[in-house]
Amino acid sequence: MKQTSSTDGAVTWLAPAGAVAVAILIRIPSLISPANITFDEGVYASSVRAMRSGAKPFIDIFSSQGPFFLPMLRAADAAGFGWTPAPRLAMLAAAVALTVAVHVLARGYAAPPLAAGCAGLVAVSGTALYATAPMQSDGIALAFGVLGILVAVRAPVAWAPWLAGALLGAGVAVKSLHVIPCIIVVAAVLLSQRRWAGTVAAAVTGAVVVLAASAPWGFERVWEQYVVFHLSVPGTGGAVDRIAFVTRNLIRYDGTLLLAVAAAAVAALIRREPPARSQPGSPRWLPVLWLTATVVVLIAAATLEPGFTRAVGFLIPPLALLVAQLRPDPRLVVLLAVVAIPLQLGLNPVADTQRPDGLDKRVIEVLRGLPAGVMVVTDEPGLAWQAHRNIPAGLTDPSYARIAAGDLTADDLVAALRRPDVCAYMDWSGRFRPFAREVDVAVAGWDQKLTDGRGGRLLVRPGCAATTATAEGS
Repeated sequence: MKQTSSTDGAVTWLAPAGAVAVAILIRIPSLISPANITFDEGVYASSVRAMRSGAKPFIDIFSSQGPFFLPMLRAADAAGFGWTPAPRLAMLAAAVALTVAVHVLARGYAAPPLAAGCAGLVAVSGTALYATAPMQSDGIALAFGVLGILVAVRAPVAWAPWLAGALLGAGVAVKSLHVIPCIIVVAAVLLSQRRWAGTVAAAVTGAVVVLAASAPWGFERVWEQYVVFHLSVPGTGGAVDRIAFVTRNLIRYDGTLLLAVAAAAVAALIRREPPARSQPGSPRWLPVLWLTATVVVLIAAATLEPGFTRAVGFLIPPLALLVAQLRPDPRLVVLLAVVAIPLQLGLNPVADTQRPDGLDKRVIEVLRGLPAGVMVVTDEPGLAWQAHRNIPAGLTDPSYARIAAGDLTADDLVAALRRPDVCAYMDWSGRFRPFAREVDVAVAGWDQKLTDGRGGRLLVRPGCAATTATAEGS
């Protein structure tokens, strides 16, 4: 009996530790990637560089994400002592928190081996990898939301609603829309327990956290950039298109998880009914409610485009929890999680180390050759980040959405190009092409260093050519 107890204890701790280790190891290639993995990551990385120089979100830096997001990346940057990819440490922390939280939640429905297998499926999930490998708000918001559910369900203390509300508030202060299902689940849990005061406490605490995160930057600025800006961006596609988008990405990046769900469903049908939950306080209806609410939010979302594969990652925790509740053979679930590792490393571009090559490499060499401390105006902020060059704080986000909303104009570009510390202009992706006439006047006489043959060009102000200049190393 003593040996059995010791073995069970080892499984209880070693199995989830293995899932966490896998979550970390599978993200190492993206963590150390010298190139930005997505366009958005280039925007956020350049914003963090601007914050190093004293620029403030919403005040100096346009920020379309929540008021807690860029400060979290900056904190990770500081924790990494200026290491260039250091802001990605925030994403790694989110992945670890998500894996641990799903394991603990799964223990409410399953024994340690199966719970660890479900956590492993989350750790290796391809869509969750999109959300928690590159610098993105989605993965951090998801981690806060799942932690909020975990506290509401499993924390046997009177102040659990307060902490759950604070975690949900932090999630909303990072990315609001996709945290709504987590808010619904926490509210349902508290209301089902008739904790009326706790429900109110969670709501009030969450609101206070959002307001506190917004206050340093100004409520009006946060509202305009975080809320109004997104409402001004036109939606894409209808419900059918969004369902197809979600389904396609789940099959492509999380086929092993879908197989685990199917196996769990078959196991439940063979038993004719799900077994009783193994831990008190884990409602039988929670996984289905969570999954349903998430599907509804994704289908109703204003935008689901190829770059938003990360949003599908919000489905992964409730799907994993459904597997835990239906209890298939844990060996099968663990096997599927193990099989997913080489699949992600071999087929998922986010799981690979991105390096600049070809013309991008030449662009970076030119920018690094400029005098230290000068700035670059560019529609590809990731290339400036890779060259260790700053962008004027107000231009770190040159997205199509921002330009379409009229928040970034030709006047903004011209004003930046007239700054004496701006040494280069790069129209590389086409985002700045609508402003070509006004920009051409501002950069008249600048030297063209590179062109991509498709209209893209890199111009350098006369007198900024490299002599004894050296690139910044941070």
